[in-house]
Amino acid sequence: MERGAASPRDLIAKANELIRAGRIQEGLRWCDEALRLDPKSIDAWLCKCSCLKNMGRNEEALACYQEALKIDPACSLAWVSKGNVLFSLGRPEEAMESMDRARKARKKRRSNP
Repeated sequence: MERGAASPRDLIAKANELIRAGRIQEGLRWCDEALRLDPKSIDAWLCKCSCLKNMGRNEEALACYQEALKIDPACSLAWVSKGNVLFSLGRPEEAMESMDRARKARKKRRSNP
């Protein structure tokens, strides 16, 4: 697949394939390309976060979760994943706060379909 001819969604799908195959660094490049085409893509940000987290680059992953949450503050997946990164960074209070935000976001989405 040529990067220039693909949509952000196609690029994210390719990145996820590469991640599943253990080719995380390569997947990260596809995520970055998707974000270049659509900087507001929550899926591209979450994919990039996953790559960085899997590479042990937790501080960078945390910054990406923040970017994802700027786009969609009610994204419970981003809140949970951010909480997991905070736990791994030894920041349990912040992690619990993030998990609480995920619970509230999930509850709010259920009540406002």
